[in-house]
Amino acid sequence: MPKIFIPPGDYYCIKPPAISNELLHRSWAFDADKETVNGIGAKACGLSAVVTAASSPVLRRAVECIAYYFRREFAYDFLQYCSLETVDDGHRAYIWADPDTLNEQDKITVFGACCSRWRRWEDAPPNLPSKSYALQWIWLHPYQKRKGILEKAWPYFLARFHPFVPEGPHSPAMEAFLTKHHYGRFVLDSE
Repeated sequence: MPKIFIPPGDYYCIKPPAISNELLHRSWAFDADKETVNGIGAKACGLSAVVTAASSPVLRRAVECIAYYFRREFAYDFLQYCSLETVDDGHRAYIWADPDTLNEQDKITVFGACCSRWRRWEDAPPNLPSKSYALQWIWLHPYQKRKGILEKAWPYFLARFHPFVPEGPHSPAMEAFLTKHHYGRFVLDSE
């Protein structure tokens, strides 16, 4: 039986993983040439890696680690991402890493992640197809919040997944971000 990954440290510890620079760069091969969509490059938008069911276990565990921090911060009952997910359900997780943390082992510290999943909507409003992606969750290290990181990545997410649903519940900061970008609740409203 595979060993379940649990982030290092105690409950109040935030110790993001470090991933090799090479593995981050190779990750884009798993997303069917979607590193650039409509001329918008994921790396130029600040994204360091894409993670799919076929990605390296190291990348999947890094996303799972960030998902643990997300669950803990927002007091959710369940984990939003598991590194043991190996069936390709179309999900795409993205990792943000800080190149300034490159160490002597050629590893870079991860400071955030997000995940989009393919959804089928039973009662889709007229402005949304019956199948689309949903931005399921996003978490950034507290030291990286309010620095424009999601703002920089947003054009890539729009090009890659639009129209998509930002699943709730949203933090007040995320609600403000979605409202600012006119991408809030109206996506789900039928009027």
